[in-house]
Amino acid sequence: MSTDTGLDLVTGAFSYSGARNAMRLLKRTMNAIGVELRSRPLISRWVIVGAASASIIGGIVGLLVGLSVYAPTAWFAVFELGLPAGIVGGLIGLVAALIMTAGHRIKRHITPSR
Repeated sequence: MSTDTGLDLVTGAFSYSGARNAMRLLKRTMNAIGVELRSRPLISRWVIVGAASASIIGGIVGLLVGLSVYAPTAWFAVFELGLPAGIVGGLIGLVAALIMTAGHRIKRHITPSR
């Protein structure tokens, strides 16, 4: 009995065909995320990327802090640090996108003087 990750649960052997299938699935998923992000406006794209990346980093830091403080409740630390980090990351992404949008508009409306 083999799983999609390539690990045979009965023998414990690793199947390369299963690993290839898992990598194909991961590649298709990442491509779909990229297509979806490119179809969104600049501001929402930067907010999503900022919130997602800050949430992931905050969650990892929360897990490490939680494991070092008290391991049985480490999963709560993931949310305690990951959720606020995601909110801050989304706000930073929003501010950065607004600055980029304003910069593009200013650049577009400035005419060179001769």
